[in-house]
Amino acid sequence: MGILAGIDLLAKYFAGTDGSGLGRRYRNYLNRYCQPLGPDDAETLYQFRNALIHSFGLYSASKSKVYHFGMAFLGKVLITQGGKDRYTIDLPVLHERFEQSISLFQSALNADKNLQTNFKAMFPKYGAIRYG
Repeated sequence: MGILAGIDLLAKYFAGTDGSGLGRRYRNYLNRYCQPLGPDDAETLYQFRNALIHSFGLYSASKSKVYHFGMAFLGKVLITQGGKDRYTIDLPVLHERFEQSISLFQSALNADKNLQTNFKAMFPKYGAIRYG
């Protein structure tokens, strides 16, 4: 859940907004910084996020598709489809892709003024932990 929420946060910084369009933001970040992905992998990972973060389970449904998830710890293939609506997410590969995406996003952020503007727009809300 932490990795999936981390992708969510980075997607906000990438887009420069936390308004509507969460799914699109999430998929855009994945497609830009978590390659290689298959054509439907960003949507599958978004649905995995929804399943865990909103339902605290391994089921999600989009408007057109149902997803039943399993998890593996093999360190081989990010997403394996086993039947029409069954997907296995390999957690070590997800972790590796997440870490890779942070480095790629940081490099892009250092070089791209538009990304810097987007980042600065989100930093006041999400850039510090307040306590006390």
